[in-house]
Amino acid sequence: EKAAGLYERYFREWRAAREGAPRVATAKKGKKGKKAAPPAPAPAGKYEEKKANDAIINAAVFRAGLRDWPRAEAASLAYLETWPDGPDAPRLFLGLADVYRRQGQTAKELKQLQTYRSRYARDPDEWLAVTHRIALLLDVEDLLDAPERDDRLARVRERAAHLAHGPDEERRPRHER
Repeated sequence: EKAAGLYERYFREWRAAREGAPRVATAKKGKKGKKAAPPAPAPAGKYEEKKANDAIINAAVFRAGLRDWPRAEAASLAYLETWPDGPDAPRLFLGLADVYRRQGQTAKELKQLQTYRSRYARDPDEWLAVTHRIALLLDVEDLLDAPERDDRLARVRERAAHLAHGPDEERRPRHER
């Protein structure tokens, strides 16, 4: 608990220092028409971006380990807001779906998985794994009649084959290539 709090604090203070540094305050007049002193700039180098990055990831992992789901969600969202294209963004994005599942927020979990699949799932195996999770979540067999279910599964298989082999490559088993 204490470690997660310290990690979150480091990240908050790094972000405040980063956001506070570039701001240019307009000089306001103080008493008797004199200009007020400009605010002191944030101390440079006090906080490092790499350490802040690691800190917020660690906070998210620790909070999830402590089953503090709302704060784990907040830490993950803070990372994604700050570094949307960061190297850990896909992992934390998918981790949010797990947090939503554990909180019983099925609609949020489904939306997170669908967004993850379209944004990050480039590997065919990964795409299929996420699609399988979505199908289980939707409980496809109970919601769809047989022809519609078969059509949807055929489209999933076709998409998986397209991802695995490419659009122009001859479709043959991998061991024969």
